Amino acid sequence: MKKLHILFLFIAAFGFQQLAAQPMTIDKLKAAEKELAKKEYYTALEWYLEAYEDGEDNIQDNIDVVHNIAMLYTELRNWKKAESWYKKLMKQDKKSKYPNAGYFLGYAQKINGKYDEAIVSLDAFMAVSGDATMKKMALIQKAGANLGKSLPAADPEIMVENKSTRNFSSAYTEWSPLYISATEMYYTGLKADQVRYEKGNADDFSKLYKATKTGDDWSAGTVVGGTVINLKGAHTGNVTISEDGNYLYFTRCIYKGNALEDCKIYVSKKEGSSWGEAQKLDGINDSKYTSKQPAFGKVNGKNAIFFASDMPGGRGGVDLYVAVMKSPTSVEPAISLGKEVNTIGNDETPFYKADVLYFASNGQPGLGGYDLFSAEQTGVNWSGVENMGKSFNTAADELNFVLDKEGYHGFLVSNRKGTKRIGGESTFDKKDNWGKSGDDIYQVTIDKPVLAGLDVRVFDKKNRPVKGVKITVKELVGSGEQEKMNPRGNKFTFPLEIEKQYQITATRGCYDSETVTLSTKDLKESKTFVTEFVMNEVAPEIKTRTDVKKDVITTGTPIILDNLFFDFGKSNIRPDAEPSLIKVLNIMNQNPTTVIELSSHTDSRGGNGANQRLSQRRANSSKQWLVTRGVAEDRIVATGKGETELRNQCADGVTCSDEEHQLNRRTEFKIISGPKEITIENINEEIITTYDTIPCEGLKDATGFMDVNSLKTTELVFDKESFDFGKVKKGETVEHTFVLTNVGKEDLIIEFASGSCGCTVPEYPKGAIKPGEKGEIKVIYTAKEDKEVGLDDQQEVTIIANTEPPVSLVTITAKVN
Repeated sequence: MKKLHILFLFIAAFGFQQLAAQPMTIDKLKAAEKELAKKEYYTALEWYLEAYEDGEDNIQDNIDVVHNIAMLYTELRNWKKAESWYKKLMKQDKKSKYPNAGYFLGYAQKINGKYDEAIVSLDAFMAVSGDATMKKMALIQKAGANLGKSLPAADPEIMVENKSTRNFSSAYTEWSPLYISATEMYYTGLKADQVRYEKGNADDFSKLYKATKTGDDWSAGTVVGGTVINLKGAHTGNVTISEDGNYLYFTRCIYKGNALEDCKIYVSKKEGSSWGEAQKLDGINDSKYTSKQPAFGKVNGKNAIFFASDMPGGRGGVDLYVAVMKSPTSVEPAISLGKEVNTIGNDETPFYKADVLYFASNGQPGLGGYDLFSAEQTGVNWSGVENMGKSFNTAADELNFVLDKEGYHGFLVSNRKGTKRIGGESTFDKKDNWGKSGDDIYQVTIDKPVLAGLDVRVFDKKNRPVKGVKITVKELVGSGEQEKMNPRGNKFTFPLEIEKQYQITATRGCYDSETVTLSTKDLKESKTFVTEFVMNEVAPEIKTRTDVKKDVITTGTPIILDNLFFDFGKSNIRPDAEPSLIKVLNIMNQNPTTVIELSSHTDSRGGNGANQRLSQRRANSSKQWLVTRGVAEDRIVATGKGETELRNQCADGVTCSDEEHQLNRRTEFKIISGPKEITIENINEEIITTYDTIPCEGLKDATGFMDVNSLKTTELVFDKESFDFGKVKKGETVEHTFVLTNVGKEDLIIEFASGSCGCTVPEYPKGAIKPGEKGEIKVIYTAKEDKEVGLDDQQEVTIIANTEPPVSLVTITAKVN
């Protein structure tokens, strides 16, 4: 028969009663007792029911018979019948010969889903019981009943199926499943209809098997390890494999007669494609107690073995422990997982994945006998123990929960409804099928959640990364909004919700805002949306400046004082002429060594002699105006030119307008001594307009990354500059962490790390790495579906840091198959 996991509790607390039979039923009762002594519970129950049905000599009033029938139904997991017989027992047991009957009634009612009735029965039991241990157990069962009332129904996205029954499982016992790849698994099984404690043939002992997956189906199991692993006369059980796949750990148990004599944990090293000779794992085994069910895991980043043991100092029958590994074949002293995990019941079948421990317990509040639980790891401590709920647990026993590498497929072991059964109908009650449920391996499928994310990159028109941008992600319908700014780079990531529409906006000073929309509606699989913004610089500001034109005066070059006008035939200085003479005065004062010639000109009207004299008077008047204002006479030479240097066609006899003649009535000056050239504001106040282009102030540091060259340079060295993943299937994702060391004398600053198409760099050091310290760059590679089978795919990871040169490269290689 199958290994029944709570039998120890029932027998210890309740016990089967040996009967004193009357002559009319002595043969049937003796037959029942004989089968019970051999632990042939089915046959024993048949005989008890036959005797009870006969009803001779008031046997139906014999509470010992009622008690044994109730307990046999409990042992055989027929909880409906067990509940009925417990009720019958409690009615007949007026003197409380069996004081724990109320506990087992409540226990059966809980498993039958009658939670309110179970609570009433358990409360009544605790009110009268004087057994402290049983009262504690009753409190646990009551908590389980309350849990059954409060836990939500099974999640429809989690499917638990007994597909194994088609091939590697039948009416036999299978347990201890373990993924060794996505399409291969190990398990242990017993090809017999019951566990045999006495020596028998080879099939009387459990062995290690391997099954392979094709499509959605698993093959029949084939024995693994031969007699090296599957020792004759011993049961091989729960297996686990080291992280590198080179060491196999398993349980080996020896029975003597009906009692467990020895159960120890063994280790075997891989030799080629086979497993080598097994040896006891050093430091975890002892002749004084049992160690079993190893599970490979981590404690504070160190390799460790979790296991179950009844070693002294525990809290119950079997507790869970962990031992850090000194080597693949030896461990440090074991540490209890503490009262958060271990109970007064049995805590067994540990499995570790990503800082979470999964285990089975009948001492935690649960729905059935053994339920599955999870606990979170913090160093060597454990917290947050939770029942895994109705998606995984039933009123039956659930053990050995494991997951694959990705975490969306797994196995559990159960004897729930739907498990292959041994036996047939009762010869006494044709409606009561007592077929024995064996432990089967159930396949667990957890719908992979559809997740959405956003990956944003920002560039300018020259394809340069723009930093300091603010990205806003806003729901088009709803109030959800996320906002990020990256002052050091141009990359952003955001989580998105499914069935939403979003508006994504990029804003930054000195650039035009950019906006796009996207939708996560109707996604069938997880997707990261990639958005690249190309931002336009805002137009620079144009400022207008007006200034008086600057002239450079060189020696001998005449400058016309256009506004120094005289009335016709006169030489006196008009008021409107003084501004021009003031400018000459300023030039003379600013350049004290300058000597100028002031020359005056007339138009052609009048006689030549008269014009000559008139022009001289005008020149003298201009000179006199300057002298009276402090300019030395010897710095000014006054010269009359008359009509000898006309500026236009208005000569004698030519008819011209007064404006045209005015053009010739002028005064000029030129430097004749002193500096060879001087710069002055235009003497005639000519205005020039200047248009200044003012770029946006924020543009000067908008593009590129941090100027690592402005830092003191250092030097980095990778432990390995390349890594080969080997064969990677299409669609498969693998990862590798490159380790680097700062071997220079300054702090190492990694500004940027990015993978080429096919790989990403989700993690790299963001802070300074001190000289001598190490850092890690995690690279994730996905063999995309469009990759050609057989392709040797090589990708590069670019690292920018304050090194010389600033760019470093590492490579990853994979062969797509």
